Amino acid sequence: MDQHRIVLKLVHITDVHWTADRQRSGEFGMKLKKRTEFLGPTKQDWLLDKWVEGTQDDDIGARRRFRRFIREKFARNADAPASKLIITGDITTFGDQASKEQFRSFINHTVRGTSLENNVIEIHGNHDVWPNTFPILGPIKSFQAVEHTTFNASKIPLLLHPIKINLFPLNTTPQNPLTNAGAFGVVDSGELGIHQDEMEKDSISLAICHHPFADRAYDPTELGMKIINVNHIAHMINHLKLYHLMLNGHTHKFIPFGQHMPLSSCYQLVTGAMSQNSDEDKPLTELNSHQFSVIDFVLKDDALQIETTLFYRENNRGAYRKSATKFPEVRINLIK
Repeated sequence: MDQHRIVLKLVHITDVHWTADRQRSGEFGMKLKKRTEFLGPTKQDWLLDKWVEGTQDDDIGARRRFRRFIREKFARNADAPASKLIITGDITTFGDQASKEQFRSFINHTVRGTSLENNVIEIHGNHDVWPNTFPILGPIKSFQAVEHTTFNASKIPLLLHPIKINLFPLNTTPQNPLTNAGAFGVVDSGELGIHQDEMEKDSISLAICHHPFADRAYDPTELGMKIINVNHIAHMINHLKLYHLMLNGHTHKFIPFGQHMPLSSCYQLVTGAMSQNSDEDKPLTELNSHQFSVIDFVLKDDALQIETTLFYRENNRGAYRKSATKFPEVRINLIK
């Protein structure tokens, strides 16, 4: 086995919030304001603030900068390690087909001619199943989105040699429009059964899902956001020891790999929003920076070391730059 070399490189992006119709947020915001007057001013103000925060469109400059980065750093090279682009949901804001098609066209164009071409894996987030509007503003029957009926939880091989690394998609997006409106997540335990049946001995397992299990990913004052059945599902994952690693998005906050409670049996990494604009009323110093993660899987002696690099746009301007922070590494001992 070759030593001290990168065998797999992942680019992790999430929460792009692509918006084909940039007038949509304001129009739906007015409808939401009229329909929620019964809540009273305090609760209505909170809801409208969350609406503004959650439905900002994406930054066009960030799109161009990301494309430039990928084409420069992932130029096709016979000696380059295997590479994958992992997208953990909320590719759109309103779930409309036009935004999905535009985003996927952008990604296909971005990776064309690079080592990431034909190596893109995408799952959906809570925004991607919206019925072209806020869930509680649309008809309930329209909420049975194609993402729910076509979601495939089966494993995806990422690497076969010199070690096996498999990816396991996990759907955390609720089908109930009221639950989704609160940005909550929910997990069907049946998907864990599928993953358990597909586990391979002496392989590394990586789960991807939209909502984090990590308690520290969430603001404790938030009324929504979290996975509703998180303790039950985390207990099952811990008991079965299903995954070594997990990648998430949703909260627009970067959290490096760690054994974050209540999921103690694997290491989670949460990446922030790649390109969503923030509330214009906030000063630049309070914005969550546009960002994505690059994750290297490095063979070192008899272990696999996972190293994370964060790329971000300072004050959401200019090119993506490499963070100077050295984040904790994950070391997984390999069985000979």
